[in-house]
Formats: sequence, C-alpha cells, structure tokens
Amino acid sequence: MMMKRIFSRILLGVGCLSAYACGRTVPAEHEVAVVPQPAAVECGDGTFRLTGDTPVRMVGGAESDARMEWVADALDEVVEPLFGRKLSVGTGDASIPGAVNIGRADTLPQEAYRLTVADDRIEILAGGPEGAFHAVQTLRQLLPAAAFGEDGLRAVELPAVGIDDRPALAYRGLMLDVARHFFTVDEVKRTLDLMAMHKMNVFHWHLTDDQGWRIEIRQTTPNSRAWGRCANGAHRQGSRRRVRRVRAVTTRPPTAALYAGE
Repeated sequence: MMMKRIFSRILLGVGCLSAYACGRTVPAEHEVAVVPQPAAVECGDGTFRLTGDTPVRMVGGAESDARMEWVADALDEVVEPLFGRKLSVGTGDASIPGAVNIGRADTLPQEAYRLTVADDRIEILAGGPEGAFHAVQTLRQLLPAAAFGEDGLRAVELPAVGIDDRPALAYRGLMLDVARHFFTVDEVKRTLDLMAMHKMNVFHWHLTDDQGWRIEIRQTTPNSRAWGRCANGAHRQGSRRRVRRVRAVTTRPPTAALYAGE
C-alpha cells in the first residue's frame, strides 16, 4: 500500500513538471540588449504575448514582394522551436491587433527598419527584405533567454519597445579561410547563420591558397586540380550552390592566385 502511494506521488510529480514545461509562459526581459547596438531605442510600458497562434500579416506593399517570403521563413525559424509549429501568414491592407505585421516603407533605405513592439501588436516597417530580415534578428534577441532550449511553450512575452535602426557601414564582412583549415558546408552555413544574427552582409569565402585548393573545377587541366590541394577536404561545385545568397548575406568565393615557393 505504501509503495503504491509513493509511486502515485512520483507519477503526479512527473505529470506536473511535464505540464509546467510544455504549457508555461516565459516572462519578458525588460532590459533591451541588442547586438549590434541599434541607432535608436525607446523603451515602452507593457509586454506583447507571442504564441503559436499569433498570425503574421504582410501589409503596406510587402504582400506584393515575393522576396519578403523568406522574411516570414526567417521568423518561423525563430518561433517554431518554441511552440512546435509555424505561424500562419496572411496579407492585408493594414496592420491588425494581435499580429506580427510586416510592411514596406519607401522612405527607408533597403537595409533600414523600424520595429515596434506594443502590448497589442508587433510592427515591422522596412525599406526592403534585407531590412525586414534584420528586424527579425532583432526580434530574436528580444526574446527572453529562458525561452531557448525548450519546446511546446504556451507563450513568450516581449518587452514593449520602439527601435529604429540602419547599418552604419554598407560593407560588413567576414572572411573564412577554408584553404588553410577546411570547414564543411554545414559549418559554413552555421557561420552564415551567426553572421546574419549580427547583421553582417558579406561573406568572403577564401577557397584557394598555397596550402589548399578547396573548390572543384571540372573543365581544367589535371595538374591544376592538385595544386596546393591538401588531402583533408574540398568543396564540390554543388557546395557553392548550397551556400548562396541567403539570410541577407552575399557570398563571395574568390579564387586567389597560387604562388609556388611562397
């Protein structure tokens, strides 16, 4: 009899913990910490409650721009791990309460955006898809850290805030030297993810140098394929197609000259 009671209490405790983990609301972190620092931040009062049922609405010209679709996909990459499902996407002439509203603003440069989190809606106005994508990355950083690493959440709260941002520099690049140290395509794509999160926009893919020739060139002399090429990896032609212009990042894979004896 005693063992049955103990076992019942254990089951009850496990059930309560499961319900707490799968149905809890993660409160907002009111300290706005965004990297890189936005051009202007104005903190407000209240929070917006984001759930798996929150719709995404394309308005103000965004609904007619096919390039804005990947902005909605980027938002899904943020939200789906939290709630276990994607947000529904619709179109309309004006923003609506309770939704993430994404629109175009012709007065803004392509990479600039204005993000407003109010207690009844989220609004993103951008000069182009790149700016809207940057706004989604800022929205990701506004999510409470406690929300990451969990799934099946009921809701996540975001602090009320207004952010106006645009890049200070047109060229914000990073170089990855795969000639001297080989990285797989998945590792390269992870690098692009981190670049996009920090709003960098040019990826310099250093594929060739004395130490390695990391790219496949089929229509060339047999000797050139072996120049400087180490045995620990090379990217086939299809790899370059898999790592293309994605996530508002332009990929530039230059082919450097090889200098024997240097």
